[in-house]
Amino acid sequence: MTQEPHVAAVVTDTSPDELTSAISAPSQPNNAKKGGRRRAFKIGAALLDQALFAGSNFVVNWLILLWLPKEEAGAVVVAFTWFLLLQTFYEALTVSPMSYYGAGKYSGEFRRYLAYIFFGHAGLALLVVIGLGAGAFLVGNGAQPGDSSAMLSAALAGAALASPFLLIRGLIRQPFYILSIPQWSAIGGAIYLITNILVTFLLYVTGNLTPFTALAGMGAAALITSIVQIGVLRPEFRKRKPESMVNSREVIADHWRQGKWSLSARGLSWVSTNSGYLLLPLVVGFSGSAALRASMNLVMPIFQANSALISLLTPTFVRIYNKEGKAGLNRRVWKISRMAALLTGVYFLFLTVFGETIIHLLYAGKYDADISVLFMMGIGILPVITTTSRILDSALVAMGRVKNSFQSKIIPTILTVVLDVLFVAAFGTIGIILESLITAFVTQAGLQMFYRRYDKNKAAKKSESSSESTPAEALTS
Repeated sequence: MTQEPHVAAVVTDTSPDELTSAISAPSQPNNAKKGGRRRAFKIGAALLDQALFAGSNFVVNWLILLWLPKEEAGAVVVAFTWFLLLQTFYEALTVSPMSYYGAGKYSGEFRRYLAYIFFGHAGLALLVVIGLGAGAFLVGNGAQPGDSSAMLSAALAGAALASPFLLIRGLIRQPFYILSIPQWSAIGGAIYLITNILVTFLLYVTGNLTPFTALAGMGAAALITSIVQIGVLRPEFRKRKPESMVNSREVIADHWRQGKWSLSARGLSWVSTNSGYLLLPLVVGFSGSAALRASMNLVMPIFQANSALISLLTPTFVRIYNKEGKAGLNRRVWKISRMAALLTGVYFLFLTVFGETIIHLLYAGKYDADISVLFMMGIGILPVITTTSRILDSALVAMGRVKNSFQSKIIPTILTVVLDVLFVAAFGTIGIILESLITAFVTQAGLQMFYRRYDKNKAAKKSESSSESTPAEALTS
């Protein structure tokens, strides 16, 4: 992809709000065509970035599941699932608040604000390394080479080594969306995809692909990518100016205020999304987790795109809500939801017809015994439900209703834990899919309720305020 002229100068000297205005609202009529081309370029870059990000995860997951034995691949899946739990907490305190404050309060000093985010990354990443390292030690203590505990211990150690770089890989994509220059996130996605494939391939052909090196290799690819992208962003690490509103106490307070509810909500989301990968080894062994991941790999690009979609939508929704209110936000949410339902619906039909054949071809028949038409239908319908739910969730966050986002996930999470145990015991791997469908519907219903309730609460408060006004005030108004 070609680079736009003077991108570095734009990142250095222009605030996100100014960038957004320049991209979305050309002030002179004779700049309409140029503005249209710029908007098309930004949209294309954002879509390319989502495709590269989802594609890299899909390809590397596929290679690991194809080249490693089932049990070892399952150990990688379980270790990475534990990493995702810690990443969930990390992103709740970094990425989620950055979407809100980076596009708003700190937009005028974004590069200085970004420097504080990176300092926070260093501290939180250290905690993640300690947590995964301790898990690797405890699981591997006394384990014999070749048994399941030894495989899981090695995978957790690889995740611990890779975690600081995988975390910053996820963190560093968000600033490019806030700055409205997604082409640089796409460039990073291309670097990560190519590097990750090369590292995994070299490990395989040299006979060194193991649960440990599979995850450590992902970290190496993330490190190379992050070095390039940090060089583009150039966060301002210099001493704070006295007149600056950005300081450590203010940033920590803001991120905790916004992140504490996101922390809980994301934790509940992790349970509802990933608990099956941890439960299956207790019933059918690590091979069950590998089979579930192999089939879910067909929809993981959509789930990854959902996460990236939130990165793009949240700051956009914040600006729309601030300028146009709830009515403007409603229009945008409805329009995007219709498009998402159409695209995911077509993919559902595709998986229903061709899913089994694709699984057979991708994994050389390795997981054929674990797949059925009903299984693929259940997997295919999940993105249809969850994508619209994520759009509603992003709209709630944009309105500052992070608490409601958390509350909408409480009942589905409780259902997940209960139904996973019951359904896996009764139906095996397909029980995870049945549970996921039920809880996805419940989650969407809760989000719709909170989103609509906001209008009713606002109207009730307005009515109450009007009834308390004096006759003179009523005449004046």
